[in-house]
Amino acid sequence: MQVIDFYCCGQQEYWLEQIKKSDWSAGSYLYELLSKHKFHDTLGKSSKVLMLVNEDQLLSFCTYAEIDDIQPTLLTPWIGFVYTFPQYRGHRYVGKLFQEIEKNSEYEYLILDLTDSIMDLWEVLKGCDYIYTISRDDGLSMAKIEQYERVLEQMEYGEITARTTKWRLPIFKQLPRQFEELTYGELAKYIRSKVFPDLLKGEMGE
Repeated sequence: MQVIDFYCCGQQEYWLEQIKKSDWSAGSYLYELLSKHKFHDTLGKSSKVLMLVNEDQLLSFCTYAEIDDIQPTLLTPWIGFVYTFPQYRGHRYVGKLFQEIEKNSEYEYLILDLTDSIMDLWEVLKGCDYIYTISRDDGLSMAKIEQYERVLEQMEYGEITARTTKWRLPIFKQLPRQFEELTYGELAKYIRSKVFPDLLKGEMGE
């Protein structure tokens, strides 16, 4: 089992056909970008398609790209098109892709902004060391959290629950107006005060 780069593997036609088999609209779009040679024009010249393979079997894939669909923004890079084929789910294979990105990038941590619309959400969460869920006291929000936890219990994903911390955000006087400003101001300061202690504990083995 190994992680390979689509553009460096030497078998692009074969792996392209494997990507085409994904039962996901975004996977079909990725196939279209690759097959029509529009991938780098769309996502940036240094962007990559990383694939976790076992001999001739494609298990998971994702992109590590300069550009995402959240525009305009100067933030980069982005992880996207995260997918694991159904028969291989439940083994944290997505985490192996993330580890490869972490190993070969200048960044020490990967911070993922996830919603319930992402494909293979559970696989992505199982590959995370820390998970933060924003909670509120209104009935709708509490019902959504309860439903989320019930699904985790039914799917026997207790490890996700164990790594999840619930946050009740304070009231901020001003939120960033531009996406790239998210790393500054009250919100960023609050996030750093909550996340960094967990990361430091992890490094110290606590």
